[in-house]
Amino acid sequence: MHSDNENKDLDYFIQRSIHSFTALDIVLHYARQPNAQETPKSISKLLGKSHDEISCCLEQFVEAKTLQKIKKKGENWYLPTSDLKKSDILKLLKQCLDDKDKRIKLLSMALAAIREKTPGKRRKTQ
Repeated sequence: MHSDNENKDLDYFIQRSIHSFTALDIVLHYARQPNAQETPKSISKLLGKSHDEISCCLEQFVEAKTLQKIKKKGENWYLPTSDLKKSDILKLLKQCLDDKDKRIKLLSMALAAIREKTPGKRRKTQ
């Protein structure tokens, strides 16, 4: 997929940061739009998800330093971090989106991370 270090960084990021499809959708949005500056309301409208769910995910990405939060006109705006290491993750995600095999690998890694973090019964595989 990428170099071994890039694979490890991407896998670590996905394992630590992707806990839901909403979180995946948000981070992929920022990977596709590296200059995006969004409010929870704008992302909620874009993704068709609840404001609360979006806000929770955005705050988790701020805590992980993948996104930064700024205050403009009394609203919280979220944009990619200026931290080079974290912005490299967004670039790696963008590369995955641009290549079918890498995209499949990314989705498989994300699904595994989401399954691990989803409470409830697991179906037995045969």
